[in-house]
Amino acid sequence: PDCTSPEPQQFAPEAVPRGSHPAGMVAARPIAAVLRTASAGELQALLGFLQPRVALEQLQLIAIGVGVPRELEIKLALETRRAGLPCDVYMLNVRVDVPTRKLAQRLGVRLREYLVFHELLTDLLRQAGLPGPVQELARMSSNHYI
Repeated sequence: PDCTSPEPQQFAPEAVPRGSHPAGMVAARPIAAVLRTASAGELQALLGFLQPRVALEQLQLIAIGVGVPRELEIKLALETRRAGLPCDVYMLNVRVDVPTRKLAQRLGVRLREYLVFHELLTDLLRQAGLPGPVQELARMSSNHYI
């Protein structure tokens, strides 16, 4: 089944820690993304990681789903960029067909392809100026030691 959502995903802002960023991190800046995965389980896992950690004003998922990005999603990414919000298509374990790749190239929409869950998360969070999963785990563990 095609698990897609044309509506932006809203994340709980109160769950996002505020304050300074670790050395080497830029201040958080809003971005948008189209998120596509090979399976509903992968999509659920990515959303499960992002929802309690990232506020809507930091990351707007303009479309999510399983399988190859649709033409509409690539055009949504383009329109979002034209509106001034950086937006790329992030894909986990998805093989992009030639017509989709050519459309994205013609429109100037970047397709970011990943085979590793952690690498997609790290890159997506870095693009938004947020700490990646490893930095978050280190910060969490340091808070639990006396």
